Amino acid sequence: MGRKALTYGTKSNHTLTFSVSKQKATLADESDAWWSPSDKKMQVRYSFYVAAPKTLANEIMGNSMAKLVSQANTNIDNYAATLDHSDPDYTQKFNAYRQQQVTGVQSQLTAEKNDITTSKLGYKARTLDYASTLAHEFGHALGLNHSPNKNDAMYYASSTPQIFDYDKLKANTNGFNPLTYTDVTRAQLALRMFSALK
Repeated sequence: MGRKALTYGTKSNHTLTFSVSKQKATLADESDAWWSPSDKKMQVRYSFYVAAPKTLANEIMGNSMAKLVSQANTNIDNYAATLDHSDPDYTQKFNAYRQQQVTGVQSQLTAEKNDITTSKLGYKARTLDYASTLAHEFGHALGLNHSPNKNDAMYYASSTPQIFDYDKLKANTNGFNPLTYTDVTRAQLALRMFSALK
């Protein structure tokens, strides 16, 4: 936005610090990252960061399974609608097609699971997820509160849903930009207000 927001400092002279917290998550606080304005400290919870690649890989697989099963069920329903129920071979044809769909889903999920492991997509997903998370926390560091718009990086439950889509994640080479027009204009307004108060 044309304004330097962060500069390197020294241990005794700095505007904010970034560190990794070894604090365990609790029922009252399951944050993966946070900004503490009182001590100007941004932190990432170490245990969540370390577990993220495996957790995200499992979520990607779960998302794919739901999509593939849903598509297979639609295919089966559509195929059943084309069959003549009075055909003596109806059950055999239906069951054969159904098994074909089940086998196809299983085969695709196995291939995807192997690829996620080989290409380390869980780590790629973590990088993109934390890019969104840190953009959110840096927004707080700039003085921004949460946004009511679900698409904004500053929405209270900011996330990057694209990381759970195997095809989108696999094809992505530049990362997903979590900033929306609203995010940018709110940040620009915050900087103008800050300048006016100086």
